[in-house]
Amino acid sequence: MIKILLIEDNQFIIDIYIRSFDAWNKIHDQDLYQVIAAYNGDEGLKKAFNEKYDFILLDILLPNKSGINILKELKANSKTKDIPICMLTNLGDDQVMEQAYKLGAIGYMVKSNFTPEQIVEQTRNLLNQANK
Repeated sequence: MIKILLIEDNQFIIDIYIRSFDAWNKIHDQDLYQVIAAYNGDEGLKKAFNEKYDFILLDILLPNKSGINILKELKANSKTKDIPICMLTNLGDDQVMEQAYKLGAIGYMVKSNFTPEQIVEQTRNLLNQANK
């Protein structure tokens, strides 16, 4: 099973993405993806440091701590530095995108440019690339 940590503060968006990964599992008759949500950066860091994840989807605009700062902390920690991380945000800023890639993100998706099903497919593609 591929365990994905979704760090996102919007409950509606969390529910949509969890349902989309669950739907992929049902359509393909597999229990391949398990999505665990964290509702802010501190909770996300705590979960990432205390449990093993195969992939992280990370929002940028979060309460208390930005996704960029969370990305820095995750990449600086020996337990989490090798986890593939994709930024999943509404912020389509080229400078922020460039910064995320420089800090070690392997993907950057602007939520409004993708359907939830496309987010699942893009995540699958990024996981495949990361595992090559």
